[in-house]
Amino acid sequence: MSSAAVLLLASGCGSGGSAGGDTGITSDSITVGIDVARTGVGASVCSPMVDGINAWFKHVNDAGGVNGRKIKTIVLDDGYLPARASTNAKTLVSDHVATVMGACGMIIVPALLPPLMAAKIPFLFPQAALGAMVNPVQPYAYALLPLYGDQMAALIKYAFAHNGPGTVAIINDTVPGVDQTVSQIEGAVKAGGGSTLMSLTVPPNTADLSPYALKVSAQKPDYVVMDMTAVDAARVATLWQNQKFLPNKLFLSPSMLTQAQFLESTPIINDRMLQLSVTAPPGSPEVSDCASVLQPANISLTAYPFWGCGVAQIYVKILQNLGKNVTRAGIVKQLDSWQGVNASAVFQPITFTTSNHMGTTKMFLVGVKDNKNYIMPDQFVTVGG
Repeated sequence: MSSAAVLLLASGCGSGGSAGGDTGITSDSITVGIDVARTGVGASVCSPMVDGINAWFKHVNDAGGVNGRKIKTIVLDDGYLPARASTNAKTLVSDHVATVMGACGMIIVPALLPPLMAAKIPFLFPQAALGAMVNPVQPYAYALLPLYGDQMAALIKYAFAHNGPGTVAIINDTVPGVDQTVSQIEGAVKAGGGSTLMSLTVPPNTADLSPYALKVSAQKPDYVVMDMTAVDAARVATLWQNQKFLPNKLFLSPSMLTQAQFLESTPIINDRMLQLSVTAPPGSPEVSDCASVLQPANISLTAYPFWGCGVAQIYVKILQNLGKNVTRAGIVKQLDSWQGVNASAVFQPITFTTSNHMGTTKMFLVGVKDNKNYIMPDQFVTVGG
């Protein structure tokens, strides 16, 4: 096998013959490929997601697997570098995996898509809100994270309805699709009776973010929209804390900032931040099954491990539904038939069709208290759709 790092989650796998002639699937095993940043700038955020995936697969394997098959994973480290991710995708194709999961990052997913789509390998549920995955629909790619522009348009509509319209300052990272995201945010602000004071787009991991933080605070906005990586957002929020800056009303952010790396960075966001999350927040009853598996494995009970556990549960549900006859084409056909399927309590019910591979439009509405997320009384906001 040509892969650089292999994690086998099943003993005695791979000895059976191919099932139905499909690659990555034998009579007693299914091989899942995972590309993720185990090192580099994205590792602290992305790597725990794969820990969650592997923990749930191990839990299933220890109980006998799925319909007589154990789940193996091949984990490759992309270092949060697109060129390495592209190489990894080609490696996973040559390693004959049944499926690819666990991808993370707006700059990484575009590098994975072409090789995987050309090989007709199902690419499932990356942690990236990337328009190129779903528009136009990619026949073998499936998403669970609504686009950030759609998320923010829905969140601004909610915030204005409940806290009144106002002035808005936007701060973004430079990522694929950022122009469309900003356009949707500005459109939602205008439609809600507010006004956009400024929109700043900064390169990820910029060494000195203080000029950007100062520009926002000088505007004294009612709302600050933070559409950034958790690492950069934590740095900006710490600068605002030092400046003793708060928006007049609220900080607003999409799901990427429901991560511990951001939430634990500064107290200024407590009771002043409104967010959307596609997964139930840590500590909620919805994540209890995953918590019971993650905690004994010494995996942090935070957003990304729960995402990983949740998508692993969804994958197991697919395999259970397919029974003994598992093929790549069968996985695609199974997902395209889902209508409001409860595959994991971590996520809301999932719907896919042949013409729509964005599986969820219902997101948890969460606030921040004691540097942790909690579900707001209204519970959910509908995004896009």
